[in-house]
Amino acid sequence: MLSYSTNHIPMKSRCNDWPWSAISTMASHLLSSVTPLQLPEDDDEHPVKIALSNFIEQLLSPNDGKEPFCRAPIRSIVLGEDELGLFEFVILLVTLDDLEYYVHMRHPKDEESLWHHHISFLWSYHGLVQDTVVIYRPGEMERAAREGLDITLKVEVSGGDTAASQNIRSFALRLRELRDNYWWFYLLNQDWRWPTYIVKTTIKCVGQTVRVQLGDDEEPLHIDKWEQTNELLEDKVKGWKQAEGRIYGENNQMSLMLC
Repeated sequence: MLSYSTNHIPMKSRCNDWPWSAISTMASHLLSSVTPLQLPEDDDEHPVKIALSNFIEQLLSPNDGKEPFCRAPIRSIVLGEDELGLFEFVILLVTLDDLEYYVHMRHPKDEESLWHHHISFLWSYHGLVQDTVVIYRPGEMERAAREGLDITLKVEVSGGDTAASQNIRSFALRLRELRDNYWWFYLLNQDWRWPTYIVKTTIKCVGQTVRVQLGDDEEPLHIDKWEQTNELLEDKVKGWKQAEGRIYGENNQMSLMLC
């Protein structure tokens, strides 16, 4: 374990105040204020595709933050990867006015983007520059999107008061926190990936679940408490235990695990 402390300005604050960070954030806010988030009009031909970082800004912008879609409750969350294990993805099922929408967040293939990812800190304060979101309704698009995907786990949340508070906007708030601390997670934690992190933190916030299903073939398990869910997934899901990781902490101290 290597640790050090400093009495100077916190490194995290300095990083978040980089000029290109401020410019990027301002540009995203301006973009989101003039291009509100669109929803697909039907279930087959018109999915909506957007960069993940812009998706976050649009959901949290002063204009779109009041839209009904921001209050759409999360009904299930899926974590998986493609059949070759080259990229990870997260799929949310949310409901609005009795309509279902799938929010599919895709981490790009490593062989296509790994080098680009490693140097993207030069122009971006976060590492989500190539991640995308596709929103679609149930139907042909849903079936096509799932072809060639390997489901690691699927969690269906309950319909109680706790779950009702977990809507797409609360999810976007966690994504923004992840994005703002992205490089700390990435640099200070071995084999860390954001899809596992965001799924774990979302399930933890929900607290209670209806069903947990590992893979496509196994029978769903009925689990009531987060502690039980967490214990099960630590044994079954690769990287689950380390998903929340370490970031630059309070009191200007940083700890780095050397493995």
